[in-house]
Amino acid sequence: MKKIFISYARKHKDRQINNFINELIEKLKSYGCEVWIDQNDIKNIEKFDSKIEEGILNSEVVVYFITEESRSDYSFCLNEIQFSIINQKKILPVRLHSVSPPITICRINYMDFTNICEQNNCK
Repeated sequence: MKKIFISYARKHKDRQINNFINELIEKLKSYGCEVWIDQNDIKNIEKFDSKIEEGILNSEVVVYFITEESRSDYSFCLNEIQFSIINQKKILPVRLHSVSPPITICRINYMDFTNICEQNNCK
């Protein structure tokens, strides 16, 4: 069973982006993957940073959703990606917006879903 960490921006402007991410998570689970996502795996009383590190360290693959929000200077996703690189985790970038991946992973091939998102008016 693959253990997968989901890196995404929690505050998307468009609900359809969140729906797309949730549908993909459910599909991964249906294939027998163990999916780690902060909303489900961090309790209110737990320290956020430590639990994120633990989630990444216990995963085999980090799926990073590339959106305008996840590329923002204020996004914690960039820290997650850097931590994943330092710990030699496999990273699977999934592009949902027409923005470039961060420089730290720009040489990694990514799955491009921008056309699907544009057809569904995701913003």
